[in-house]
Amino acid sequence: MALWEQPDRDAYLGAHRGRFDGGVTMSRHGCTDAMFACFAGGVLGCFGVGYESVDLEAARRHGVQVGTTPDVLNDCVAD
Repeated sequence: MALWEQPDRDAYLGAHRGRFDGGVTMSRHGCTDAMFACFAGGVLGCFGVGYESVDLEAARRHGVQVGTTPDVLNDCVAD
């Protein structure tokens, strides 16, 4: 079940600390310290434009690499 489908997101995150190898998000949703705490290292893929909603300091603290998709929407946005 996806995080956004959880009735109590904080409880879900607390119960799953260190259980995921990584995750995928989009710039609109981002990734918080509580979410990174669920990762056992690994990677976060962030698609869309920007990554300002991703807590990069939290990613460093939890040893998570963050990848983005720069320039993927430039042509579409320009049209």
